[in-house]
Parts: sequence; C-alpha cells; structure tokens
Amino acid sequence: MRKKLRTLLCTALLLLCALPVTAGANSLPRPYMRITIAQPDQPVAWIALLTADKPDKHDSSAPAALTAALPDGWYIWDGVADLDQEHQASFLGPDMPETFRAALVLADGTAVVTNAITRTRSMQTFTVHADKGTITTVPTAFGLALQFVCTCLITLLIEAVILRLFGFSLRENWKAFLLVNLATQFLMTLTFGRTLIDGSRYLAYLLVFVVELVIFIAESIAFSFLLHGQTRRRRVVCTLCANAASFIGGIWLAVPLYDRITEIM
Repeated sequence: MRKKLRTLLCTALLLLCALPVTAGANSLPRPYMRITIAQPDQPVAWIALLTADKPDKHDSSAPAALTAALPDGWYIWDGVADLDQEHQASFLGPDMPETFRAALVLADGTAVVTNAITRTRSMQTFTVHADKGTITTVPTAFGLALQFVCTCLITLLIEAVILRLFGFSLRENWKAFLLVNLATQFLMTLTFGRTLIDGSRYLAYLLVFVVELVIFIAESIAFSFLLHGQTRRRRVVCTLCANAASFIGGIWLAVPLYDRITEIM
C-alpha cells in the first residue's frame, strides 16, 4: 500500500511541477507605495507625496494650506483626498519618486510635512506619524527573516511527511534533515524571496527554476550520504520527491505570504 502511495505521489509531483509558476505569473502586481497614518488625532483631509524634481504639471487640486507649507525645493508629485477606513492611501506607477516627503492636511487645516525618506523596494509601505512629523518603514531584513521562518516551516512539514512515507526514521535523521533544509532555505530566501519582495515577479519565477535545480542537486548528494537507513538510490528518490512537493507547496503558499508581507513593509 505504501509503495503504491509513493508511486502515485511521484507521478502527481511530476505532473504538477510546471503549474505553479504559470498560474502565479499571470497576476503581476504594479509598483505601488502605501502610506499609513498612525493613529491620527483628527481626520486627514488630504495626503500628498512631495518630490525634489519639479513635475511637468502643477496639481491645482492641492489645498492652499499645503501649498503654503511646501519646503523650498520640494513640489507636489501627487495627492489623494480620500483615505480608506484604515487611514491608508496608495500611489501607483513606475514613475513614483524614489526620495520623497509625505505631506498631510488635517481636518482643521493644519499642514504636516515629514522628513525625506527613500524607497528601497518597488512595493513598499510607509507609516506617517503626524504628531511627530516623521515617516518610517519596516527594514527589508525584517521581512526576509519573517519569510525565512514561515517558508522554512512549510518546507520542513512537507518534507518530513515525504521522509516518513519512504520509511526513514525522523529520530535517526532529524539533525541532517534540519541542517540541510535550513541551508537551502536560506539560499532560497536570499534569492527568490528577496526578488519577490522587490516586486520583480517575472525575474523571481525565472530565478526559482535555477535555484531549485541547484537545491535538487545539492540535497540529493547531501542526503545520499547523510540519511540513515534504506538504499542510496531510495535516499535520492526520496529527496527528489520531497523537494518537488515542497517546491509546489512553497510556490502556492509562499507567494500569498510574500504579498501579505509586502503589504506591511
């Protein structure tokens, strides 16, 4: 019964390996910037991005209070009058300024202009603290660490199940299993994960095949020597099936996870 299950599993994995990338790559996000207002004392009537590069067109809809509060050498790039219920406003487009300030006009007419900050990702969230006049963002390292933990747990869970289906003892093999997967997951996070966070979805899906091929080869060689029990051929087949399963599961589960992480970054 277990042999039939393994055969069915291997066949299914081979058929499914090409599907996740095709499905995921059809919905590429546009570069965007999300501005969140941290607990405003009063409603925000208008929010704008300021740039040091003079725009081709003048925004005539900008409130007079904001126009009067503009720092020297700074211009309005774009503005939004309606914030959502979570006190957020989004700006889209490839021509968004890299270095910018955020400017608010509160309900009482007060204008708040923040410090200058630089975008480091094509999809990024910033938080404006209106009471302090500052703007901040989450470091990329935090997002990568969160990705590593989440995707590593997914990988370990899936591959542990495959390991048991092939008759390997987790008690005898947990050290090699854990260390090798931590190393390869670290590589995946620094390549595929980082590229997804940066918003380069096409590049990420091209890169994942190369990285996965390296991981398939490296883990097959490592586990053929490090796993205890069963034949060497069985160790390699188990490793290939485990990697295929975690690759498929990782793509389907990791992409929504990366998108969610990107929203808070």
